[in-house]
Amino acid sequence: MTDFQSWNRQVLPQGGLVAPRTGPSLAESFGKGFVDLATAASGAVESIRKTDEWHDEKEWEVIDQPKAAALINDLQLRLAEQLPELKSKAAPGLADYPDLINDAVTRTTDEALRDNSNPRFQRYVRAHMDGYRVSAIESGVKDRTVARFALDAGALHDLVSGQASQVADDLGRLESATKLVDDMINGNQHFTADQKAELSRISRAAIVSAGLKGLKRRNLDAALQEVSSGKYDKELGVDGKQDLLASIEREQKLRDLEIKNEHEQANAKSNSDTLAELDRQLNEAGTKGTYDGIAFDKLKKALGSEKAAYDAIAELAFRADTHADLVKVEKQSLSEDRILLDSLQKADEAQHTEHSRRRLELVTDAIVAKNKAIQADAAEYASTTNPHVRADWDDVLAGGAAPEKVTKALISTQQELRRLGVPAESMRPIPLRIANGLQDQLRRKGNASNIAYLQRSFGTDYPHFVAALPPTADPYFATALLLEPHQGETQEILLALSRDPKAYADLERNASLTKSQKSVLESEVYKGMKDLKASYAEQPAGSTISANLERSVQALALYQVYHNQKSPAEAAAIAAQQLGAGDFAFRQFRGYVYRVPRAYQVGLIASGADEYLEQLATLPLDNTVDRETPPDRIVGTLQDHGFWVTASDESGLELRFSSKHAAKIAGKPIKVSWAELARLGMSRRARQAKGSRTTGANSQ
Repeated sequence: MTDFQSWNRQVLPQGGLVAPRTGPSLAESFGKGFVDLATAASGAVESIRKTDEWHDEKEWEVIDQPKAAALINDLQLRLAEQLPELKSKAAPGLADYPDLINDAVTRTTDEALRDNSNPRFQRYVRAHMDGYRVSAIESGVKDRTVARFALDAGALHDLVSGQASQVADDLGRLESATKLVDDMINGNQHFTADQKAELSRISRAAIVSAGLKGLKRRNLDAALQEVSSGKYDKELGVDGKQDLLASIEREQKLRDLEIKNEHEQANAKSNSDTLAELDRQLNEAGTKGTYDGIAFDKLKKALGSEKAAYDAIAELAFRADTHADLVKVEKQSLSEDRILLDSLQKADEAQHTEHSRRRLELVTDAIVAKNKAIQADAAEYASTTNPHVRADWDDVLAGGAAPEKVTKALISTQQELRRLGVPAESMRPIPLRIANGLQDQLRRKGNASNIAYLQRSFGTDYPHFVAALPPTADPYFATALLLEPHQGETQEILLALSRDPKAYADLERNASLTKSQKSVLESEVYKGMKDLKASYAEQPAGSTISANLERSVQALALYQVYHNQKSPAEAAAIAAQQLGAGDFAFRQFRGYVYRVPRAYQVGLIASGADEYLEQLATLPLDNTVDRETPPDRIVGTLQDHGFWVTASDESGLELRFSSKHAAKIAGKPIKVSWAELARLGMSRRARQAKGSRTTGANSQ
């Protein structure tokens, strides 16, 4: 309240009344009071306004914002479910797919916000959905790019196939055919310059290969001259040229043998009445062992003596039979080879002639060569015995390893290998020339996404693809192929290192480590990678893999030091994690280390492995070490000295007698999956726990 100045009447000597001499007047006091009152009222209004804003903010945080966030999640889920349908409705090559996504986001958002008039709610939802729109359209653009490429590649494949067929009939059409294909490739607006160059190279190689194979069918000598000229070395590659030359050489030998047979037969029959007469004589020689006297006299007269006539008939029969045997060996199964060889051995023991001995030797050599070829590259051998298999793999190489093409090729190869009776341990279903061709494309221009694509395409056979790497392959590239899709960033670094021979030296120079820092880095790298490297030691090509890992982790550690300014110890730890050291737990058993994915309890897996060893006595084990060792000794040897290694496909553990001998059942290596080992481990622990309880109860 406004204070009023109090005053008292004063009695002056004159007896009059006067106002006090100091203080505001009454009017001034009232004016000041009204101003203060207005100020207080304004403060109260402001306080009420702030209170309302606080309540609005709390209502947004507690009620409206969670609702908006839930709506955003729901809208994004609904849109994600719509994307496959939108893709199916899109124009060829997904030309309008990004526009369909944009329309769907707009329509779905508008429908969801139709009944909500809260501006803040609307702004919040639309802002987040706009962010989703951008990411969804970016993904749609990528899908459109892939679809356009597939559409264009399909048209290119059809053109290449048609031109290859024409060039197969006439090699002279090669240049016009390749020009037609190149014109199509260069006129395509969707291919990058690198893709155009690669597609042109692959297409020309396919057309050249078809043309030379067609020429080979028509004229072996002309084909040999063309292949040997060196004109097509770039298209064929070293392996392709050698394969084609070897094929021509084989067919030339068969042709020369047939020509020689024909000439000798013609000479032997020159004085016979007709070709049919000599055929009749040969048939009688093979079936009855007798000859028509008159016809035989004519043959004897033509050759000069009776012995010469007999020898001529025997030589012709030998060559015809041997040729038939060699053709059968190339196509028939390994078990049929053994039956044929057994019959020829028995025939030689019975006849003991020069012809029987030579026939046995030639067929034996052919079977040995066949087995060596299967051991070296079973899938490639299958592609020589079955033209459909070769065509399927050529399609894979030309088509960039599309999943459906790879699946078709794998199935046809495995069927042919089973028909041939190839043992499971030799059944590598990917021809080396195909794997190496894809690897070469990948190393030169690929990225982490391409590796992930190949992993999806080959599926469970991807380890065979990696195993096809030659021992001299670049260590960074080889390590990149071993990594999983979630390690894509590391794969990109390794691929970049693999393409620059000076990259490692540059990293060493730029990192500028002192001698003591180098020592720390090397020591920490060893500690971080020791178990991972050891777990690869007993796998196929284990020493090479370990060396590649060591080289790669050193480079990655230097990369961390230089690019991310990490200390040597930190860099070594990060590099080890980048190569997956943290993705596994490790266990040592009888001096050998195996790795277990983190998804499984390593102790439980170890218990399961122990349980499996105890159950070996009930299993029909193969003797892969010493054929004379009795079965109980085999079991005892494994239980006392056998060890476990991680399977090369990471699916479980493999049981080994030694570094060179795997334990087998029915010819197949003993491999126990992680799930089965976990089940055995749980069973073992349950039995042990039950035994402990029983022992405790008895002691009481």
